[in-house]
Amino acid sequence: METDVGRPAGNNPPAGRPRELAALLLKKVRAAGEIEIEELLKDVASEARTSKLDAAAELWDRIHWGQIRLTSNGCLTAATKEKRRHTTLPMVGRNSRASKEKRRNESRSEGRLDRDRVLHSYALHRLAGVTQIVSPDYSGYLMHSRLTHSIKVGQVGRRIADLLSLSTESEDIEAGGGLDPDTVEAACLAHDVGHPPFGHAGEQALDKCAREQLDLTDGFEGNAQSFRMLTQIEYRFQHQRGLNLTAATLAALIKYPWLRDDQPNSLKWRKFNAYRTDAEAFDRVRADVPVPLFAQTLEASIMDTADDITYALHDLEDFYCAGMFPRNQIVALLRDFIGSRRHRGYVPITMDFQTLEQHGRKLAEEYPDVYSSDSLAAAAEKVLVLIDYTMLRHFNGSRTAFTMIRSAFASRTDSYVRGITAGPRGSHKAVIARLQDDHWHEVQVLKWLTRKFVIDRAELALSQLGQTRVLRDTVTRLVEWSDNDPDRLPMTLREYTKDLAGSSADQRRAVLDYVASLTDAQLLSLSKALAGSGERGIGNTYFIL
Repeated sequence: METDVGRPAGNNPPAGRPRELAALLLKKVRAAGEIEIEELLKDVASEARTSKLDAAAELWDRIHWGQIRLTSNGCLTAATKEKRRHTTLPMVGRNSRASKEKRRNESRSEGRLDRDRVLHSYALHRLAGVTQIVSPDYSGYLMHSRLTHSIKVGQVGRRIADLLSLSTESEDIEAGGGLDPDTVEAACLAHDVGHPPFGHAGEQALDKCAREQLDLTDGFEGNAQSFRMLTQIEYRFQHQRGLNLTAATLAALIKYPWLRDDQPNSLKWRKFNAYRTDAEAFDRVRADVPVPLFAQTLEASIMDTADDITYALHDLEDFYCAGMFPRNQIVALLRDFIGSRRHRGYVPITMDFQTLEQHGRKLAEEYPDVYSSDSLAAAAEKVLVLIDYTMLRHFNGSRTAFTMIRSAFASRTDSYVRGITAGPRGSHKAVIARLQDDHWHEVQVLKWLTRKFVIDRAELALSQLGQTRVLRDTVTRLVEWSDNDPDRLPMTLREYTKDLAGSSADQRRAVLDYVASLTDAQLLSLSKALAGSGERGIGNTYFIL
């Protein structure tokens, strides 16, 4: 049964009660002219036979939408007619929202409003405590968290959108679903809000746990969870799930415009942007911003490209500045890769360069319309120069060491952004943004280096094994708790299991929603408490979450 976010299902008022409360609040305020908050809540709760808490929740909705005004002396008065300027949104099209909003005195564009909602959301704030490559630790070198990554993606994405809005034909922009820099920035900021504690390792652990332990065939996927977070989970309004963003912003969030495929290990099985339980919202968004089937919108392709550029550079910078980047080994590998192609009989230092050749063959299979073996070799030469002449053999923390790497990476970002164009691409001929071919190959080499020498490090694998066990055990214990003693679950989880669940499968999905909404540190604290080894006391984080 559909219920209002923020209310346990069992305590919901009868149908129509929110509207009745709203009408009663407005009637009382208008009749009084000016009234104290306490007096209003007491009168309304008494007459409606409800609690002051319910009346207060409805009151703040009325204040938010401009129907009731809070005066300078702390009293309430009705908004005067001459000050009302209504903005009513269309029910279809890129500016449509799941629930109609009738606003007063709103000067922001729809895209700017979405951007502001995302920027002030808890979902984005949480990312400060979520792994990008390593779990946030502010005692050493300040590596990127998911939040700083998302902020940079937002900056790069907005700049791309600004440039393309000036250089792209209006017919192409319309065919791509439209282009608004504010909408692009909103999607860039929000693109990772569904990623769980411990980053990609956490995502893989929850996917396996969901399919094998909880019997959820859709498993877990960070992009699908981001869509679900913004449309179902995030708390913002009393009677509306999610942030009620425009179809344009939600469509710009969709990197992988399909549900999970039935063929294991296919691209559409590994990456997708909505669970079947969220298919209705997904289909509505795609219908309101129509582009070819399985194609990104132009704004989504900008977000995707900005994510690639940012990810390709800042993780390498992090590990280099932390003294954990094997600079000499990488220089030798790239020289061997280039030398083996240039000179017959070349004798390499090691055979590690063959892993880049294998990666090239994989790219040829996945991106046959873009990939070129010669372009990959040329890209490897560019990356070799970038690393050989901007990274000291041993990072020493000097001003020169910092400025060299940051200036070099900033110049590459600028070059990539300036070279991006938008036009019909692929078999579906959808209008999307794309890097220049030589830049695309360069980014692929940088991403491969990040994967091989940063993400796949043995030290990270060791910690990720422990993190996987923490996630699995926490989910198992929370499912057991929700089955056996649901009335004493943490409030947020209790509401998830009641508001978002109509079946046992939905309840298990709600447990994943809860776990995925925690930071790394919150999950570790909760895990210790559930295992009986954490600190005891009502101040523990998990009691209030």
